[in-house]
Amino acid sequence: TEKELIRAAVYNLNFLNLCDEYLKIPGFKSAVLYFAAHLNEKLSEEKIEKIREYSHIDYRDLKDGAFDFAWYSDMIWTIPPQTFRQVYENAKYITVAGLHKRAQRFFEALNGEISPEEAKAKILESRNKDYCLIYSLIPLRDKEDLWTRYLTLSEFLRESKKYGSQRQLSERRVTDIAFENLARNAGYEDATVFRCEMEAGDEQAAALYGGIRIGKYTLKLVPTDTKVALQIEGENGILSRIPAALAGEEKVREIAEQQKAEGARRRRLKAGLEEAMEEQTAFSSAQLGRIARHPLIRFFLERLILTDGRTACVLCGEEIVDLAGNPLPEGTFT
Repeated sequence: TEKELIRAAVYNLNFLNLCDEYLKIPGFKSAVLYFAAHLNEKLSEEKIEKIREYSHIDYRDLKDGAFDFAWYSDMIWTIPPQTFRQVYENAKYITVAGLHKRAQRFFEALNGEISPEEAKAKILESRNKDYCLIYSLIPLRDKEDLWTRYLTLSEFLRESKKYGSQRQLSERRVTDIAFENLARNAGYEDATVFRCEMEAGDEQAAALYGGIRIGKYTLKLVPTDTKVALQIEGENGILSRIPAALAGEEKVREIAEQQKAEGARRRRLKAGLEEAMEEQTAFSSAQLGRIARHPLIRFFLERLILTDGRTACVLCGEEIVDLAGNPLPEGTFT
């Protein structure tokens, strides 16, 4: 029967092409390979090649939790709902130990059956790594929701330093994949560019680097090679500490708290840009201009030598110039 043929194709991928040719169900082959790709199961090179027909994402990333939104969208709009439901229910035959549950939860997350709040609670209560991935896939509500998820994953990664090296590596791998999923969910092609633009988008924090006037004092955040410092300038110059006149000011306490947050942002940015250098991540001129609007990111970028593959160049303000100071045309830079 059709039901048995679908089960056979899911159970043993060697039958997939034959069953697909016989059943002639649109999207059937794609759906079976979708579940196979998202399970922790070692596949032959031949089967991995079949997966590459549908996704440009590395198979190793897919089996570790990366998600191809374009593949999913094409598949779910092509396959008849009743056929997808049969493939979904038989996914347990692809692997062992209940690992099919993750691929099924991905589907539930994409269809709003798991809320961001539910996933976040699982992450905070039990450091559930699967829910880090699920959290990154749930449809985004708005920019605030995106920022909340970004910070939650960043905090999960930061807290992994409390544990042993093996667990740190495992949790780092999961959060890297989750950041890539979240980037694709938000419409970005590159996770590093996404993370930089997320950090640069906090305009309220960026304003503190320009200075806030409180009475006869100006308070501002100043990035240095080691930290984000709080600088207080009075009528007679820079002060070494918060004056008594400001000690009880609510605004001063808020700025001091933001200084701590900017210290955490500095650590995230430093690690992200170091990774971008190692991987030679390409940024467009427009992307560099956008992220450089944040003073902390500009502080790092202005200390780097960039290249478009032919010319050594630097960031000057929000503009890319060669080492002689001549502006360069639009392009991509690493």
